[in-house]
Amino acid sequence: MDAPPEGPSRRWLAAAFALFAAFLALHLPVTDGFDWFAWRFGFETYNAATREAFAAIGLLVAAAAWVAPPRPRRLLVGGSTTALLVLALAARRLLIVVSIEAIHYPQYALMAAVLVRAGLTLEQGFAGATALGAIDELYQFLALPRGRPTYFDWNDVVLNAIGAAFGCVAMLAWARRRTGARGTRPAAAAAAATVTACTGGLLLFPRGEAYFATTPGGQQFLKLAGSEAIAVAALLWFAIAWMDERCRDARAIERSG
Repeated sequence: MDAPPEGPSRRWLAAAFALFAAFLALHLPVTDGFDWFAWRFGFETYNAATREAFAAIGLLVAAAAWVAPPRPRRLLVGGSTTALLVLALAARRLLIVVSIEAIHYPQYALMAAVLVRAGLTLEQGFAGATALGAIDELYQFLALPRGRPTYFDWNDVVLNAIGAAFGCVAMLAWARRRTGARGTRPAAAAAAATVTACTGGLLLFPRGEAYFATTPGGQQFLKLAGSEAIAVAALLWFAIAWMDERCRDARAIERSG
């Protein structure tokens, strides 16, 4: 059996909130830096180079996911990582206008990993990182000193959630011991909670406009409604809960082998 979990680490929780504070504080400096690169080298060159850099990182992540984890976990981790990369590619096609938006993935992968390392379960780490990602978007919408978006960006909430899922899968792959309490939600309860979240999102944030929006440069992208973003995040949460259960079985095999 898994060892009894320790309580959450205050030090690691403090690190998570310090990291989140850094995310908020660095929005404008990082944006200014990337804008300088776009000005210096031309937007098309900058955008293509950024796209290729993230594609190379994705290939490295996929290779590591299929090679590095212990054998009982390898299929679960490799398959989950591949599925998330396919989802990221779909987001790239439908939700992302400029390649640098993929920065959401490593940001919130790191956030989820730190929360899980602090002693939260994978489900809690995913939910916490995704919630902080939504707060991040709310901060940008309401309080960013300049360059403030004109609407709350649910697309970015989904990108943050995908990033958080990557972080949870990374913890499944390489954590040597369980860092949080055993999940208590059986599959039926997790499914019911997912349906409830989707229904609540539909009631609170129904779609009230066209599916596609157009940038000033003429690029079309899918503009998610809140209900759709919540549904995607809820389904990812359910997938994380399912993976956590399967990983527990794999760890039992590793200990007996």
